[in-house]
Amino acid sequence: MSPSPYLSVTSNFTSEASVETSLTLSYSPPSSAPSTLSVSTTLPESEISPLFSGTAWAGTRLWYSAVDSISYLHDSGLLSSLPAEPAILELGAGLGIPGMCLARHYAASPKPVVLTDLPEILSQLQANVASNFPAPSPVSAAALDWSVPGVDALLKSLSLPSFDLLLSTDCVYAPLYGKSYVPLAECIAHLLALNPEAVSVNVIERRAADEVEEFRKLLEAKGLSVEVVERGGGYRGDGVGEIPEEPENSGSSKGDDEEPRGKVQVYLARNPKR
Repeated sequence: MSPSPYLSVTSNFTSEASVETSLTLSYSPPSSAPSTLSVSTTLPESEISPLFSGTAWAGTRLWYSAVDSISYLHDSGLLSSLPAEPAILELGAGLGIPGMCLARHYAASPKPVVLTDLPEILSQLQANVASNFPAPSPVSAAALDWSVPGVDALLKSLSLPSFDLLLSTDCVYAPLYGKSYVPLAECIAHLLALNPEAVSVNVIERRAADEVEEFRKLLEAKGLSVEVVERGGGYRGDGVGEIPEEPENSGSSKGDDEEPRGKVQVYLARNPKR
């Protein structure tokens, strides 16, 4: 995985079968002392079999775009454009690392930071949040159905009118997730309608047949402006059309600095008047 000045994996723990079980990361926000995040990358035994019958396994990996999202948020200055104490929602949070980094960045804020994902992997996300943010804490994990009623139910449970920042990383990839980007776009549009000053940051590593452009068109069709920010990268050789194979028995979320990567793009969705 390409290095980030703000987020790095400091240790990687594996089982006797060489399967990754947890990660320890160092988060170093600008003008602040580094802090540590420890996350589990395994699910309880009872949940492993159902996991591999669907797509939820993707939520047990630390993806390249999740690391780069932190670099982008700090380097772009976007965080300074938010309210001093923003309410933050991470969509499709997986391990929850980007959302937890933001929670550390806004450690003095009482506003909620809510990390959401499928019910199938919620136990892992809840455990990661609890181990890094002991109660009482404004940081929480919750299941979220990507639908307008699901969003409204979440806001009602939090007694919250809206969020200021929406974040998703690698949530659009049609060969794996199908057209789940359609309800994702509906959720984003609904949340931005509730708070016209909010921004949605969607960080995506491009892959073959991913339908990311269809996701962008959906957002624009809902009246949102979408800015595409190139973050570099790109596969060696034939470009985005290739997906690198995982090394055999690697068992690691960290990846390899020499592994070819897809180019990363940030899709910033806002209300046009901003």
